[in-house]
Amino acid sequence: MTKLYVQYGSGFCAPADWVNFDASPTLWFERLPLIGRLVTKNVNRFPPGCRYGDIVKSLPIAAGTADAVYASHVLEHLTREDFRIALQTFA
Repeated sequence: MTKLYVQYGSGFCAPADWVNFDASPTLWFERLPLIGRLVTKNVNRFPPGCRYGDIVKSLPIAAGTADAVYASHVLEHLTREDFRIALQTFA
């Protein structure tokens, strides 16, 4: 049985065996068809395995299906209400 590991706030560290999300506007822009390939804000682009996703607005992962969730340096930046919403995303 394959395990489902989810990382939120991955930045440029997106392990291939994880489902990686980040809410960076730069990542969103880089994923736009055509124009996103032409313009880059950073020296490096986000890895191909990193997907745009907002943990507060919900992620495309069904509740209760992740075997592990990693969110380093993310939750402390949320309001208390958004923090609670984010934790419910994976309940």
